[in-house]
Amino acid sequence: MPCRMWLHTITNAAGVPVAVDSSNPSFERRLRESIRLMLSADGYDIDGFKIDFTARIASGPDLHLLRDVWGLATICLPRWNRAIQAQFGLCEIKTFRVPRDNTLPVVETNLLEWIEAK
Repeated sequence: MPCRMWLHTITNAAGVPVAVDSSNPSFERRLRESIRLMLSADGYDIDGFKIDFTARIASGPDLHLLRDVWGLATICLPRWNRAIQAQFGLCEIKTFRVPRDNTLPVVETNLLEWIEAK
């Protein structure tokens, strides 16, 4: 039986799995279930864990992803009661303005932290 993580994959032109597709919402749910199991008192009840390197989402000629993204991030700012979720395209750098008032939205800005008109 294949590993459950491989049910959410990036495949090559022949349909062979080459990497886990972290852009797939079903993979995110499976990852959240795994983390909850590791951290919860009714699971393994571990104190925490370390993520050493996430790199980027696998990409290249003839690779098939659920969404056209190069990276996904959730930036947690517990001191400010915030979590920012972002998708990244090829060679993309993002900055965010986070108001002290947590009822106000986090705003994506350019590198100079100006809000650009749409």
